[in-house]
Amino acid sequence: MLENWDRFDDRSSKVYYDRLRQWLTKNIMEPTLHTVKLVEQQLPQQGTNFVDCPQNIIALLMIEPTTMADNTFPINMVQKLISVGGYENDRARKYVLDRLKEFVKRSRYHSITKEPDLPSDSEIILHLFNTYLGFAMPNVVPPLVSLQGGDIYKFLLVYFYTTEDLEKEIFQ
Repeated sequence: MLENWDRFDDRSSKVYYDRLRQWLTKNIMEPTLHTVKLVEQQLPQQGTNFVDCPQNIIALLMIEPTTMADNTFPINMVQKLISVGGYENDRARKYVLDRLKEFVKRSRYHSITKEPDLPSDSEIILHLFNTYLGFAMPNVVPPLVSLQGGDIYKFLLVYFYTTEDLEKEIFQ
């Protein structure tokens, strides 16, 4: 991975960064938010939302065929996507959903400083990506090297570049 790190500098690789953002948005973020929106439309008007919805209601919605539509994930998948390791409380899951909404609104992701006791944007994006791979592409080996505070977008570009099953998604 290190031998390809310098291949992607910020200026000459702009088109690849944009394709990566589009891929993440289209394949992971939009379906996640669409599922949350559909579930919240079916929740009773008691001030509850996807994050703090009681598990018994979520279980009923999981078996309800009208809950799911095109461009959605299963509800339990969305619960995994918004539960970043080490931050499984309701406040953090709500924060992850809020950050996803911000990511989708913008043509570029702007990493923000990590708030206390909440995951950073890099942690959120890497968690989303790894969780998505396990669900939608189980044959693809997830990144075996940790990010260690580096540039998440460059990290994922190098990963896409070095992973045969994913390379065509960004580089062709």
